[in-house]
Amino acid sequence: MSEQSENQLPISRKGRHSLSRRISRAVRLGCVLLGIVLLVVSMSAYVYELSINQIHTAFNLAVSARKIVNRNVNAQELAAQVMKVYYGMTEEERAQDGTKEYYEKFADIEKSGAYRTLRAVLMDFRDTGVADYIYMAVYDRRTHAMIYIADTDADENTYCPTGHWEKLEDRELNSFLDWDGESELYDFGNTEKYGYMFTSGVPISGYIGDGKAFILADIKTESIFRKALWFLLNFTIALILVMALLSIIIVRRMEKAVIDPINKIKTAAKEYVQDKQDHVDNGNHFASLNIGTDDEIESLCSTMGSMESELDDYERDLAAITADKERVVTELQLASRIQSDMLPGSFPAFPDRSDFDIYAVMDPAKEVGGDFYDYFLIDDDRLGIVIADVSGKGIPAALFMMVTKSMLKTALMGGAGAAEALTNVNSQLCTSNHEEMFVTVWAGILDLKTGVITASNAGHEYPLIRKPGGPFEVLKDKHGFVLGGIDGLEYKDYQIELEPGSKLFLYTDGAPEATDSNKVLFGMDRLARSVNSTADGTPEEIIKAVINDIDAFVGEAEQFDDLTMVCVKYTGQEGNFKGAGEKMDKVLFDVVKRAEIPNVTVVTDMVDAELEKLESSMKAQMQINIAIDEIFSNIAKYAYGEEGGDARVIMTVNDSLDEVSLTFIDKGVHYDPMAQEDPDITLPAAQRSIGGLGILLVKKTMNSVKYEYKDGMNCLTIRKSIK
Repeated sequence: MSEQSENQLPISRKGRHSLSRRISRAVRLGCVLLGIVLLVVSMSAYVYELSINQIHTAFNLAVSARKIVNRNVNAQELAAQVMKVYYGMTEEERAQDGTKEYYEKFADIEKSGAYRTLRAVLMDFRDTGVADYIYMAVYDRRTHAMIYIADTDADENTYCPTGHWEKLEDRELNSFLDWDGESELYDFGNTEKYGYMFTSGVPISGYIGDGKAFILADIKTESIFRKALWFLLNFTIALILVMALLSIIIVRRMEKAVIDPINKIKTAAKEYVQDKQDHVDNGNHFASLNIGTDDEIESLCSTMGSMESELDDYERDLAAITADKERVVTELQLASRIQSDMLPGSFPAFPDRSDFDIYAVMDPAKEVGGDFYDYFLIDDDRLGIVIADVSGKGIPAALFMMVTKSMLKTALMGGAGAAEALTNVNSQLCTSNHEEMFVTVWAGILDLKTGVITASNAGHEYPLIRKPGGPFEVLKDKHGFVLGGIDGLEYKDYQIELEPGSKLFLYTDGAPEATDSNKVLFGMDRLARSVNSTADGTPEEIIKAVINDIDAFVGEAEQFDDLTMVCVKYTGQEGNFKGAGEKMDKVLFDVVKRAEIPNVTVVTDMVDAELEKLESSMKAQMQINIAIDEIFSNIAKYAYGEEGGDARVIMTVNDSLDEVSLTFIDKGVHYDPMAQEDPDITLPAAQRSIGGLGILLVKKTMNSVKYEYKDGMNCLTIRKSIK
């Protein structure tokens, strides 16, 4: 084989996989995919609009027919007569539908003047040709069936006499019986007898037994399919022509604008590599190409030219940079140990104290960080607690952190209150803060005798508080501005009352903002669940559980921010709190559910499960279920409006296991049901005002009903004896 033939094979193979060929194939494929997408979208939109038009037509026809029917005949009474006969039959008798004996039961109704008038009106609407079928029928929830009252179908094979019934799916039955009265009512279905159809209609009036009578109009989908096929054919032909022309134009433009300049850069790159291998000093490979495309390719050529001239300098500097980096790493490791030694880290922190327990951790994102915490006994009866987060990371943040920590501890140990300490330190930081750094701080002084924390917050995260027996909850305290931001600010104190057994959980933003590989934040919801998963544990167990949860969530992703947490448990001394010695109810569950009607059943099932364990009487259980339905339904319907919200439900039982309580909490509109006047049930129904009967029933059947509006939340508590 000659040298020329040997070179032809790889050239041919490369040609098949060249960028030009790939761009051409990609453009053609893109045009095909774009055409398919346009075709699918256009077809879907066209069919959808046709369907909506058919539904609208059928619905308006049913509305018009109802108006005429109501003027000429008492259709409600006629339907009631049919349903009376229908309900009066046994299941065996209903199963004879289609027989002469079955239809004779309705013969007198079909002979009545009302029936003939009704059918004549419906036939006038059928003759308009707008709908394929128009008829009157009852949707019955009791038997899950549709019972025909009057049909206008002229086809003996599909005509449905009075009393004929058809089994319905729950979907279709519920969509008609639960209609909101505002939207256009319809259902789309397919049956062996009628094929694909849109069924629309409107109710005649109220319920008849367990069902409602409807004027119904059916429109078959055959016309939609025919129009859709015609649209598909014409649109596809036009789309093929447009996409073919578009692909030719794009390919030619891409070859001129992209392929030719890239080939020049490829040749220059080969020459550059060869000169490097031959140790030839020629720094003009890319600069001489003179590519003037005014786009990224020209920028690439310019960048390659700069790279060529700078590569030698980079190689010379690489050795020096490596040496400097090793020195910096060593110094950072030393700084990390110094910073760690500055934070209190021996646990148990105060082994001789039994009135409180504390645990803390600080894990920097880099070798050193800007987060810090501190705790110290100001005197025998006061514990100082500080947690802070300096802006930025690394050495500057660490230096700022050490200065701020020292100032805060000095101020608090010197007798300043939390707000006074923040005010003084802010003034000192602003005096010489040329780098304009700042720090968020939460500082508090816990009175170990009373359990009262006097605290102040300078732009830090909200703390989490747990009362005995309850969950950790976010305390949305009032924030001041960050320290080091604005001179002359005065911070304010606020107080937190801790009962013995209460816990305080503090953290920096590194906890809720921990990020996984998909850039998803850990978030406050996960943090709250993590803390509550070990709410009964020691402060050390709680913090370690949170760290484990964050590590599992983050996975292999790089740590985004410093992670610092402090947890304090206040044990207190016997007799130092209100209610000492009183027995507290045991919490059976504490859940938060979306305030929606379907969750009434979810909450009821949870309560029933606990009542069965407590061997509650059936009467008490039924009364509690009625109360749950009334209260939770009212929250779902009226508390939040269209945007919706959550409802919290807490169930407890007393020590004797013979009385339970249920507390319903929502953040909706302020509403006190206990302040409303009870309806006068001695009056006739027509004279009574609407509403109030449900809450009256709750008051009558429960041992006690108590309402409280606190911290922007409605709290309603009911208690009931269950034995």
